[in-house]
Amino acid sequence: MSKEMYLREIERQKDRIELEKREIEGYRKQISNNRIQKSRSSDRYRDLIQRASKDRKQSLREQKSRDAERFNREIDSCQTKIARCKEEISRRREAIKDARERMRKR
Repeated sequence: MSKEMYLREIERQKDRIELEKREIEGYRKQISNNRIQKSRSSDRYRDLIQRASKDRKQSLREQKSRDAERFNREIDSCQTKIARCKEEISRRREAIKDARERMRKR
């Protein structure tokens, strides 16, 4: 491979790293939004439970618990996606390092 081909490969890997970083940023925003929604939902349920009759309180508590679990699952999903993106970034940085070493050997 010529030097230009190695340089194009390195630039392509750098571009993919930037895309992964933007994805991570998006997932972090989603996590932040989910945490805000979870807090608001919890506050809303707290108010509903205080005003509810005894019969309705238990069903509201169960619903609140299900909603909290859903928010936690969404947050965990985003955290898993962030971890995958970080692994991909590491893999691409390793590929850049390898391309530079191969370029120097030529």
